Amino acid sequence: ENFINLNSISLNPVTTGSWTGNGSTINSIEYDTGSNVNLTNNELLNRLSLMPISQYNFIDDGDYNEMSSSTVKHIGPTAQDFYKLFGLGAKDTRIKATDMAGVALAGIKGILETVDLASAPTTTPSLTIDIIGNVGIGTTTPMAKLSMQTDNTDNTPAMAMYNSSSSPLMMLLNNGNFGIATNSPTHVLTVGQGMGNAIADGWEVYSSKEYKTDITYLEEKDYEDILDEIEDMDVATYKWKKDVAQGPVVNYNSQAHNTGTSSKGFNLGVIAEEAPEQVLSENGKSVSLYDYATFAIAGVKALKSEVDELKAVLEANGYLTNPDSEVQEDTGVVVINEDGERVELRVDSEGTLVADKIKAKYIETENLKIKSESATESGITIYDSKTGTPYCLYTEYGMPMTRSGECNNILEGIEDPEETSTTTEEIIEEPIVEPTSTSTEIFIIEDTTEEPVEEEIIEESVEKEIEEITEPIIEEPVVEEEIIEEPVAEETASTTEDIL
Repeated sequence: ENFINLNSISLNPVTTGSWTGNGSTINSIEYDTGSNVNLTNNELLNRLSLMPISQYNFIDDGDYNEMSSSTVKHIGPTAQDFYKLFGLGAKDTRIKATDMAGVALAGIKGILETVDLASAPTTTPSLTIDIIGNVGIGTTTPMAKLSMQTDNTDNTPAMAMYNSSSSPLMMLLNNGNFGIATNSPTHVLTVGQGMGNAIADGWEVYSSKEYKTDITYLEEKDYEDILDEIEDMDVATYKWKKDVAQGPVVNYNSQAHNTGTSSKGFNLGVIAEEAPEQVLSENGKSVSLYDYATFAIAGVKALKSEVDELKAVLEANGYLTNPDSEVQEDTGVVVINEDGERVELRVDSEGTLVADKIKAKYIETENLKIKSESATESGITIYDSKTGTPYCLYTEYGMPMTRSGECNNILEGIEDPEETSTTTEEIIEEPIVEPTSTSTEIFIIEDTTEEPVEEEIIEESVEKEIEEITEPIIEEPVVEEEIIEEPVAEETASTTEDIL
């Protein structure tokens, strides 16, 4: 009566210990603290594995009077251990044969149900080996030498492998994510961060239109924006933290830095937090290499468009398409100007730009050097601010000289510069009266009614000789522009002293 299934039997928890008696110490079972446990198949097999099995003899073995008790050997558990493990029998000094046989049979049954089989306490058999040697876990129809079927599709582990240090080697989740050197694969294939570089002969990406939707092609402005973002990107060298041995930690820029060393070299790349969002993964901590490569292609395409625009400008100005444009090793570049003339542009060995003519609206320089191939023909042509007449400014024996006309026309063949020009020194020696609208008489003598003298005569007069100016000079005034900019008339080559 009172039959109870093994799985419903409640027993005290036990632990391993030792027992010493009659001069011997053997393994034994001790009661443990804690709640009672049910005698499931796993618990039954676990207790059987804990139960010490020893060889012994009885102190008084009455069944064998013809032999000494010490020579009669037996093997099995002690009654105390058997009682503590299974709680069977009236007391802990005896083991009934029926109890011993019952526990043995229950153990055999537990082994059978655990290793196989259709009656295992799961929805499908735990383990199946078919007639051709295929092993199935969770399935009765293994399709390969090892087939495994789980009972859910969530992110719980379906298969795991660890090394002796309990570090993860491989993890397969029920949702299909597979991890190498990680316990938590977040993608179909995840390699643990810091575990090193993967290597392969190649990696192909699904890219067919039949796999994609919501396809939108970039416009010209998008390419320009990508090129701007590439320009703003910073490329860094770095080391993986896992590769650097732990050293003293120092604070730098409000961050703690490990000063340890690494036997591995630096890596080159971008920092995810500083990279364009178009190339980042969902969590923002990794970069999609496919998107990264496409981003670079878009930048190259934008750069190509800019190069084409510059090329078109050069072609429109005849720098690329004109067959008369050529590069000469000894001279430079020869181009055809808008007048159809061949013009040479080159840079000499000292870095000087050499050209026949340079026209610019504004030139700023630290030093200005004026020298023609013939030193006697070096000068600067300046145009009169009043008349627009050109004048050549040049030097003779260190003295500044001026002549009417452009330098390239008048400096050739000068024979006697003293007779054809006026020196600045001679003009400087004669104090010049500032031009005013006041006549000579009003400037020198009060209450005069004579006709005022032109401003040019005042500029070339010395106060001590004003009174010597004759009436004919007043009647025939010199033109204002000629005297201001040309102290000496070119035709007479007169000096200031002669006028005075």
